[in-house]
Amino acid sequence: MALTDVLSSSALQYVLSQYVLSQYVLSQYVLSQYVLSQYVLSQYVLSQHVLSQYVLSQYVLSHILSHMCAAQYVLSQYVLSQYVLSQYVLSQYVLSQDVLSQYVLSQYVLSQ
Repeated sequence: MALTDVLSSSALQYVLSQYVLSQYVLSQYVLSQYVLSQYVLSQYVLSQHVLSQYVLSQYVLSHILSHMCAAQYVLSQYVLSQYVLSQYVLSQYVLSQDVLSQYVLSQYVLSQ
């Protein structure tokens, strides 16, 4: 084999090895970019899920609080109406006792 054949064969081997190496490096870069993009995408999806759960929980909480406020209002109106009713009944009782005592007193005076 001539020296030129050996040199050309060595040069070809070198070029091929450099090509294979560059393809390997390129494939590793592409793979790392894919893994990174998948990670970023998964983090985005996770953050959106967490955010949607937070928004949903805030909506449910506000809904519960609005119902609690309505229930408190109804309860306070009931207590107020019961107080007014008891005051009315008490005043009617006092009035009837006054009328009764006046009637008894008048009967006593008339009997004298």
